[in-house]
Amino acid sequence: MRRSFLDFFQLEYHRVVRFLMCCGADQQTAEDAAQEAFVEGWRMVTAGTWGSVDNRQGWIRRIALSAYRRPRGQKRCQLPISHGVDLPDRSEPGPGHEELTVQARTVLAALAQLSDDQRHVMALHLDGYSSAESAQLLGLQDQKARDLLKGARRKLRRILSPAEPAERKD
Repeated sequence: MRRSFLDFFQLEYHRVVRFLMCCGADQQTAEDAAQEAFVEGWRMVTAGTWGSVDNRQGWIRRIALSAYRRPRGQKRCQLPISHGVDLPDRSEPGPGHEELTVQARTVLAALAQLSDDQRHVMALHLDGYSSAESAQLLGLQDQKARDLLKGARRKLRRILSPAEPAERKD
C-alpha cells in the first residue's frame, strides 16, 4: 500500500498544486494545501483505510480544496521536517521559461477574475474531469456545473483574446 501511495503522490502532487492555483491560490498556499491533503491520505494509509477510497484523484482534490478554503488562522497541521532526505532540484528552467512564466501569470490573472465556483469547475475540467464528476465533487447539480464551465469559458475567451484594433474613420 505504501508503494502505491508514493506512486500516487509522485503522479498527482503537481497536478493538485496546479488545480489549486487554478482555483485562485498562490503557489505557496497551493503547495501547503496540497501537502495537507497528502498528509491526510498518508494517515489513511497508516490506518489501513486508504484502500476504501474509490476516486483517489477526486478525493485528494476535494481535501486540498477544503484545506485551501479554510479561513486563515485556523489550526493547520505542522509537518515534521525530514532530515537527510535528498530532494531533486527542480529549479532548472526549461526552454522559453520567461515567456512561459508570462503566459502562466496572464492565465492565472484571468482565472482570478472568475467566480469561485467557475474557477473550481474550470480547474477540475483542466484536470480531465467531466461536468458530472465536477458537480459531484463540488456538491452541485450537473446542469449547474455545465453552466459554470460554459460561463467560465466565455469570460476567459473575452479576457484572453487579443483586442481587435479599432477601425479608423477618416
